[in-house]
Amino acid sequence: MEGKISIFIIFEKNMQFKGGRILNLKNALLSVSIISSLFFSSSVSAEPGKSVDSINGQEEVINVQNKLGVSQNQIDDFIAEASNEVAKEKLMKNLKGLKTVSEDHIYNYISVGEDSYYLYEENSNHQKKAMFLPINRKETNVDTSANSSESVDAGSDTGDVYLKQGLISTAADLPDGIGGRQYIVKSGTYISSSVTLASAAQVSRSTGENAYTYSGFVAGSNGADMGLMFDSDVGPGGTETGWKPTMQINGSTSNSSFDPSYNQVQSANAYKPGSQVILYAWYNYSGKIRMKIDGTAICANLGCSDSNDTLLTTIMTSNTSYNIAASSLNKWKVLSTVTGDNYGKNYAIFSSIKVDGVAVPSSAFSTPDQDYATVTRDASNNVTINTTGL
Repeated sequence: MEGKISIFIIFEKNMQFKGGRILNLKNALLSVSIISSLFFSSSVSAEPGKSVDSINGQEEVINVQNKLGVSQNQIDDFIAEASNEVAKEKLMKNLKGLKTVSEDHIYNYISVGEDSYYLYEENSNHQKKAMFLPINRKETNVDTSANSSESVDAGSDTGDVYLKQGLISTAADLPDGIGGRQYIVKSGTYISSSVTLASAAQVSRSTGENAYTYSGFVAGSNGADMGLMFDSDVGPGGTETGWKPTMQINGSTSNSSFDPSYNQVQSANAYKPGSQVILYAWYNYSGKIRMKIDGTAICANLGCSDSNDTLLTTIMTSNTSYNIAASSLNKWKVLSTVTGDNYGKNYAIFSSIKVDGVAVPSSAFSTPDQDYATVTRDASNNVTINTTGL
């Protein structure tokens, strides 16, 4: 391309064990279109629970919690991957003028496995932590037949999620949940939207149930739903409410709550109720299913030891490569739901809905599904979902 000058950002990672032995890990290479040259190197000590990271010659501590017993090589590989992704995100935000170097901002990078959860966090002061923990998981009844005329889940042609029974009829009666769903039929690689989250007063649900606001896709026998889950036990001392990132792939839900043994001290942060977030969802990002959320969190770190409102970017990705082909994509979707039997309320506005950065035309919106909910779309194709319940 005329006028394009590529430079390289290299992340070189070394691991130094006690006794002086050094293991060289793989380098990650990124090309971007600006004139600059940045070099990052890190060395990780095998001392339990602590790592040392060196950036431009300055050493910093990375706190590591490894409750899964993963190997040191796995820890280092994940930290290298996460650091690379966070650096790319910071660079893109700077290039777009979305943030300054001095601006407070948290970055969380999360890789979700079958029964494990890898999380890396970095704040504006380069304070970092990495955690390797078990996760809470809900299983749903998954009908993975893309042509099913009955009901469904994330992997089916008329998929829906975050319902304990995992089923929805063609008449949009959710047997174990209520809400609204808007399908969008438009080819592309990712969907994005500005989402106005419900305030605490706009959410109610029965004990043991929950409220969700999310986007996602259906692609043949695969489907995923990515967004946020309401939580009334966050903030300092678990006394506040907020919205936590969550992802469901083919009927198996992984949210940003860790195993209860670790939950209280390690996942107290959440996005602010009543705020706006920017939600992105990809069906194939270098082979993996991926979500990104930009918004304002109620705290400046995971444990909420700093309770100041702070910008938070969360990237959540599958650790498995699904390699979904573009030809498999059936449709995108946006939803706001409450689990349970016809009780509860939730509210969300999806505005500036785009596919591949281009506004979605009116013709791409199908007739919405409504179950104890009202789904409206205005002249600007902003979708409002108001779930009222009984």
